[in-house]
Amino acid sequence: MGVAGQRSAGSWKFDGWPSTILEIEKVPGVPNDRMLVFKKIRAPGFGQPEKMQIRLSEAGYLPIAHEEPPRTAGALAAVMVLREAGGQLRRQELIDRVRQRTKVSLRTVTSYIGQAKQGGLIDGIDDGRETIYRLGPEAPEQP
Repeated sequence: MGVAGQRSAGSWKFDGWPSTILEIEKVPGVPNDRMLVFKKIRAPGFGQPEKMQIRLSEAGYLPIAHEEPPRTAGALAAVMVLREAGGQLRRQELIDRVRQRTKVSLRTVTSYIGQAKQGGLIDGIDDGRETIYRLGPEAPEQP
């Protein structure tokens, strides 16, 4: 609660959810690190527990900043194909065009598309029958 005891205070992840369970677990092999695990009970749309690794320093436990994984050439190829197609393609069309451009196996192409989706470069929208891919918010600007 806030100092006045009138409302909850703190991070937006916890604000207003009195049924949040917080756990601090040891990180195997790293004696000064702990894993902060929080689970929201009865929270709509919240399934799996979230985790955040924290490190003990002179200032106490501080979150560890994680770097974004580098964007792969394959993920960028998927973005280029989408951009050339006007920003939107059906799943099979995207697979076929990325495969044609990169000359790699089907499995590798689906990995490229997965990397692009995970990195926020593209978004997959399910229209009921199939998935339509569009440029995502993290897609680089056109050169």
